[in-house]
Amino acid sequence: MSPSSFEDPDLPGLVSSAMEIRDSGLEPPLEEICAARPDLLVAVREALDASLRIPVLRQEHASSDPLTGRVLGNRYRLDARMGSGAMGVVYRGEDLELKRPVAVKVLRSALMDLDEAEYRFGREAEALAATKHPSVVTVHDRGRTADDDPYIVMELLEGCSLVVLLEVGSSKGLANPGSGTAWIADELGVDHVAESGYLRSVVRWSADLASALGAAHAAGVYHRDVKPSNMFVRKDGTAALLDFGIAAQVSQDTITRDGTALGTPAYMAPEALESRTKVGPGLDVYGLCASLYHMLSLSPPFSGSPSQILTSVATREPVPLFKACPGLPKDLLAIVECGMARRPQDRYSSAVELENDLRAFLSHRPVKARASTALGRTWRRAIRSSAVRAATLVAVLGCVGIVWKLRSNHQVELRAERHAELWSQLPPSLGITVYENRSLSAAEGHDGVVQLLDEMVANDHDPTATYATRAAFRLDHGEAEGAQADMRQLADHLGTSYSKALAGRYERLDANAVGVQGLDLVGLPAPKSAEDQFLFGYHLARTLQRKAAADAFSDPRLEDYFPARELKLQCDPRSGHFLYGEALELEALAGRRSANTANLIGTATILVKDFQGALKPLREGLAIAPYSEPLSWNLGWASWRLGDVETAKSAWEKCIAAKPHYAKPYKHMVSMLIDDKRLEECRGFLETAPLAAFPGEEKTLAYLQAELGAAEAEAVFQSGDIEEAKRIAAESLANYVRAEEAGEGHSQLRRRFVESILQDVDDGFFAVAFDLLSEEPLNHRRLRTALKRLPSKPSDTQMQRLRDYLTDLLEALKALESTEVSVEVPSIKNN
Repeated sequence: MSPSSFEDPDLPGLVSSAMEIRDSGLEPPLEEICAARPDLLVAVREALDASLRIPVLRQEHASSDPLTGRVLGNRYRLDARMGSGAMGVVYRGEDLELKRPVAVKVLRSALMDLDEAEYRFGREAEALAATKHPSVVTVHDRGRTADDDPYIVMELLEGCSLVVLLEVGSSKGLANPGSGTAWIADELGVDHVAESGYLRSVVRWSADLASALGAAHAAGVYHRDVKPSNMFVRKDGTAALLDFGIAAQVSQDTITRDGTALGTPAYMAPEALESRTKVGPGLDVYGLCASLYHMLSLSPPFSGSPSQILTSVATREPVPLFKACPGLPKDLLAIVECGMARRPQDRYSSAVELENDLRAFLSHRPVKARASTALGRTWRRAIRSSAVRAATLVAVLGCVGIVWKLRSNHQVELRAERHAELWSQLPPSLGITVYENRSLSAAEGHDGVVQLLDEMVANDHDPTATYATRAAFRLDHGEAEGAQADMRQLADHLGTSYSKALAGRYERLDANAVGVQGLDLVGLPAPKSAEDQFLFGYHLARTLQRKAAADAFSDPRLEDYFPARELKLQCDPRSGHFLYGEALELEALAGRRSANTANLIGTATILVKDFQGALKPLREGLAIAPYSEPLSWNLGWASWRLGDVETAKSAWEKCIAAKPHYAKPYKHMVSMLIDDKRLEECRGFLETAPLAAFPGEEKTLAYLQAELGAAEAEAVFQSGDIEEAKRIAAESLANYVRAEEAGEGHSQLRRRFVESILQDVDDGFFAVAFDLLSEEPLNHRRLRTALKRLPSKPSDTQMQRLRDYLTDLLEALKALESTEVSVEVPSIKNN
C-alpha cells in the first residue's frame, strides 16, 4: 500500500464496507465497492488482508491456566483465577511488596480484534485511574506479562456481584421490596448489612453508584454500560461500579468508536441507537435507573432476542414500574420514571441530581421528580400516534376558524398516505446496488413497478423523489427518452438552476443509453435548495459514490425527508445496532414498514448474527414486494445459517428465476449443497442450471463443476477408492483450469486438494490446508480452516508439524509486536 493511500479520506469508508460484508460471511465484491475509486482497489485489498491478522491462538482454556502461580512485574503473584469475560481474566493475587491482596485483570481477547481489545483495556485503566470515589474500584498499577499481555492491578473486592444476588434472591423468592436482608448477609458471608429491608438496600446501592457516576462524569469519563452485571456489593454493604472497558472520554464526539454500537440493549437509552448522539450523563443515568427497575421488578425493562429488545428500545416504553412491581412508594416510582424518560431532556440532567433524589427518598424527604398521571401517560402515547396528531390538527384548525381548509388538508393527507403506501412497495433493488441488478425482469414484477411509479407521479405528493426515481428506473431499462421527459418535468416544477442544468445533462444522453453511468455529472452548479441537495445526493448514490452521497443526505434540511433518510441508510457502511435502530427510526418516520426498510432491518439483523430475528422482517418485506431479489437473497442466507436448507433453496431459486444471469445465487447454492453433503442433488442442479446460456458465464459454471468435483473426490478418497478419486480429481482440475483461463477465481483449498490426490499426498486436506497457511502464517481464515481439518486423532507427524508451526508463529508475532515492522514469518517445517 502506498504511503499516500493512508491519507486518502475515502479509504477508511471503503475498507469498512468491505469488512462489514466479510464479517457477514460473504466475500466482499471489492471491484464493486471501489467502483467510484478504482485507484484505491489495491489499497483496500491490502488493508482488508491486514485486518485478518487476528490472534485466534490467544484463546484460553480454563482447565489449565498457565498464569496461575506466576509473579508479574516481580511483584504481583497470581494465586487463583476468579472469573473471565470477553476481554480479560481476573485473578486473586498478592502484592508481595506491600503484603496486601489484590485483583489482577489480564487481557485475554478471543472475541474481538487485538488492537480494539488493547484499546478498550487501556481505556479502562485510564478511566478507573481518573475517577477517585469509594464506589469505583481503585487501580494500583498496570504492566505487561512475560507474554506481552497487558494487565491491571486493582483493589480486591470482597463480596458478591449484584447480578448473582438478584439471581439467588429471585430463585428463592426473597428479592422483593417487602423482604428483609438476612439472605443478602448470608450471600455476602457477613452477620448483617446496613439496611433492614431489600427495597432500601437497592436504593442505597443505586445512590452509591449514582455518586460514583457523578464523580466519573466530573472527571470527564462516561461509563456507557451501566447494568447489574457491572455492579458489585461489598461485604460492608456498599456498592461498587465495575468494567469501564467501553468508557468514553468527554472529548469523544459521539457514543461510538469506528461506528460500533456500544452498551447492553436491555439497559440502553433510546438515543444510544442514534449515530448523532453525543456522550453525556443521560446515557449513564438511564442505565442506572433501568438497573434499579430490574432490582425492584426482578426483570429487565425489556426482554427477548437482541433484535426484539432493540425494537422495544427504539419504539416503546417498558411496562410501567407500578404494574411490574405493585405497591412501590410513589416517590420511588417517580425517580425511576424520571431517570428512564425516553427524551434525554425529560431525564435527570446529571447523576448528582439522581443521587440527591435517591438520598432524599432514603431520608424520607420530598423528591424533585414527579410521577406521571394516567392522563399524562395516555397523552404521551397519543402524541406518538399519527392518527391522533391528525385529529388534533383538525380540532385546532376548527377552533381558529379556518374550517374552510379542512377539505383541502384532508385531501393532502390522503395523497400523502397513498404516496407512502406506494413508496413502501418499491423493491429494494431500485436503490443502491450494482448497475446490472437495477433492471427488473418480468419475473421480478417489472410491469407492477411501472404501475406503482406512474400512480406516484399522478398522485403528485412528492414530485422530487418520484420523478427522480422514475427517471432512474426508465434509464436503467433503456428508456432514455422517458427519463429525459421526467427530468424536464421536475426542472419545470422546481425552477432551480441546478435542476435545470441536471435536466440538460439528461437531454445529452444518447437515445440508446442504459443506466446512469452514461450521464455526465461533472461541472454542475452547486445545489442550493433542499430539493437540489436531494437530487445531488441521489445521483451520487446512483453512481455508487456511497460516502459522498451519505454526506450529501446529511444536510439538516433533509433530516425529516424520508427518501433522503432511506437512501442515506443504504449508503451507510456501518452495521449492527446503529443500522438496526436507524432503520426502525425510518419506519417510525414513515409510519409503516416498507420493502426497503424490511430489507435494511433484515440485513442489519443478519450482520449482528441474529439470523432467527432476521426472518420476520424479511418475510414481511416479501409480503409487500413479493418479487424482490434482495429480500429473497437475504432470506436464503439467514435460513442457510439456521440450517434450514429447504427454505434457503426456495429463496435462492426465486433469485435465479428473477436473474438467471447472476452468478452469486448459483455459487451459494452449490456451497450450501456441498456443505450439506448433498452432492448428487448438487450435480443435478448444475446440469439443469441456465447459467451456461449466458455469454461469459461459462467460466462460472466451470468453476462450480470444479468445486463439486473436488467435494466428490474428497468423499471417494475418504472411502478408500483412490483410483476413482484420482479420476474425479482430474476432471475437477480440468474445470479449474478452464475457469482460470476465462478469468474466474477459485478455491485454493479444494484446487490444491485435487492436485494432492493426483500427486499421491497421504495427508490429503490436512497437508493442503497447512501448506496454504505456510504462505500466509498470519491469515486467521486459513488458520481456522487448517485447524478445522485437523483429524480427531492426528498422527505423530501431523502433531509435530502443528507444534513447529505454532512455535515459529509465536516467535514471529513477538518480533512483529516489538519492532512494529514487517518480518518474515517462518514457514511450516516439512517433516
